[in-house]
Amino acid sequence: MRTVYFALMVTTIAFVPRAFAQAPAADTPKLLGTSVDVQAMMDANKAGNIVRIGPYRANLELRAAGSTGNAAIHPHSNEFFYIIDGTVDIRTGGTLIDPKSMPNNPTLMVGTKIDGGDSVRLSKGDFYIVPVNTPHQLTPVDGKVADMSILLPAGAPPP
Repeated sequence: MRTVYFALMVTTIAFVPRAFAQAPAADTPKLLGTSVDVQAMMDANKAGNIVRIGPYRANLELRAAGSTGNAAIHPHSNEFFYIIDGTVDIRTGGTLIDPKSMPNNPTLMVGTKIDGGDSVRLSKGDFYIVPVNTPHQLTPVDGKVADMSILLPAGAPPP
């Protein structure tokens, strides 16, 4: 009988604390994203957060060869792009065609294309800033593209 009580006590000690342990917050900060992490995401063809804290994120975006992404406007944010791999044409300015607000993302409007504007070719290692409320659209050139994007609120105080 003592063996049964002992086994019950050990099982309780081992498993009950885990049952009542708090789950990690859904938006736990991720403060480090190494080059190995980014390469593994690219190899797995998996876009997502490289690092994040609060409302801020550095995202890995993957663009397939021959694709043209949605045209977009961020009405409240500047968007920073860093080209990790590949070459992309970015069209900015002009008019967003068929604009639609995104119900699950109030900080984004998308459209089918941009009428007018200017195009710049970006390659590995290049940075580009799209000012707040500016239509923009990225199109890969000669293969897939990996870029990092960061949204920063317009009018944020300088450091």
